Amino acid sequence: MGKNLSLPGEITRFLFVGVNVFFNVIGLALLGVGIYMVIVGQSYAYVTGSQYTIGAAIVMGCGLVTCLISVLAIIGGLTKNSCLLLIYSLAMTVICLLQIAIGVYSFVYQTQITNTISNRFITALQNYTTSGSEDYDEDGNKFIDSVQTDLHCCGFNGPGDWLKYNLKYVIKNSGLPSSCYCDSVDGKECINFNIGDVRITVDVYGEGCNSTLYNLLNANILTVGSVSVVFGLMEIFGIMLSLLLCACISGRRVEYVKLT
Repeated sequence: MGKNLSLPGEITRFLFVGVNVFFNVIGLALLGVGIYMVIVGQSYAYVTGSQYTIGAAIVMGCGLVTCLISVLAIIGGLTKNSCLLLIYSLAMTVICLLQIAIGVYSFVYQTQITNTISNRFITALQNYTTSGSEDYDEDGNKFIDSVQTDLHCCGFNGPGDWLKYNLKYVIKNSGLPSSCYCDSVDGKECINFNIGDVRITVDVYGEGCNSTLYNLLNANILTVGSVSVVFGLMEIFGIMLSLLLCACISGRRVEYVKLT
């Protein structure tokens, strides 16, 4: 425990402790965002690939480390321990740079994912078949069914895509996948779709999955990018406070030694 600080030093110390209580909340928020990304990534990993999952893991890691480091900072501020404050400064600098890098990468990745979603979705739709078939793609089938069921949509641009890209499945099974069907009581979501090739009419979701899926994934990526950059910039303030507090503590110690 160091000697009493001057009034500006004490103000800096309590401000530093308060800021790091807030950073602890930020760390928990990042951890929550990362967990949510993992859950979403598991459902749509077929189109997002490993990049999305890796990004989610990094966000979770940053959140966890931020929580731990902020606790270290609070202890260092309350005990006026300059060694803990220096460790905090170094660790938070690394986290800050990493978060800003994640943010920048998220914005770049957002511009690339549109074509990826389109290509992967249509490929999965073309290869969609019943389980037990020789060319059955379990991951692709699960992805199509999950998206169509969760987002209440059918096909990429609409239910007509099944006739355009996978007529073989429609004829063989006398209809569209069950994940396309909806109850007519759902109202505007449902349309009466005529499958001329097999001469039947079914109630299916009228909207394609493209815009809804784009909006969902882009919103998640944009949120992660924005949160990472904003939090990273805010943490620079915490780093500056820690260095300033270190200077106050060191200066007071030098003054105390001279007086004794």
